[in-house]
Amino acid sequence: EAKTTTEAERSLFDSEASEVFRELVVQDPRLTAYWDEGTCGPMGEKGDDHNSEWCGGLVYKPTCKEEVIVDASICVSTKAKLNWVSGSHEKDADAKYWMAGCNFLYFAQYECISSTTTTTTVTSTTVTTTTVTTTTVTTTTVTRTKTTTSMSTTTTTTTSTTETSTTTSTSTATETTTSTFTTTQKKGACPQPLLGPNYDVSKCSNIHPPHGKCVVKCGNGWEGGDSTYHCKDHHLGFVGHLPECFSSTTTTTTT
Repeated sequence: EAKTTTEAERSLFDSEASEVFRELVVQDPRLTAYWDEGTCGPMGEKGDDHNSEWCGGLVYKPTCKEEVIVDASICVSTKAKLNWVSGSHEKDADAKYWMAGCNFLYFAQYECISSTTTTTTVTSTTVTTTTVTTTTVTTTTVTRTKTTTSMSTTTTTTTSTTETSTTTSTSTATETTTSTFTTTQKKGACPQPLLGPNYDVSKCSNIHPPHGKCVVKCGNGWEGGDSTYHCKDHHLGFVGHLPECFSSTTTTTTT
């Protein structure tokens, strides 16, 4: 009678366990961990006591790891988590199971952990710095001052009268005239020619190249012709021929 009860219980367990076994095997037998009697487990002779180290080895009370590392050919994430283990439905329950004609001291099923893809977006910010350089050009205008000095005109008259006595009288008159012309040249104009006190160059102020020209005359105390000077380049200055000038000083002597 006792034997019949055992067979009945085994038959009941076998029926229920078979359903569980078929469901578990469908998931992936490679993700099972068990201790079977013989080599009747789902992995066959090559899988005797398959992955039993996940649950503590050959023990009657399994302590299965919640997460294990597996080959990438089994799980893309290379990680699996515990899905079910026999005897876990009730506290202090026996982990023994009879499934599909095979007796297990315990049986555990694991499932793959979904792989997580992390996308990192790197935003690059380009800062462009523009440096503006301001160049200040200072132009210096050189002012040439032409000083024209007229010659002194001296007139001497001597009168002698012979009587009983001889008297000599000498009269000297001296007149000096000095003229100074200060002209500020404009930028780019030909500088006034420096010809000396004999010549009047006052008309040669602020004349610009390339077609500029002016008339040079004889200075005060001098007489003669005029001459035209040409301004073709402000660096080279005026070009021309000196006019012929003669001194206009008059000396009169009376005896």
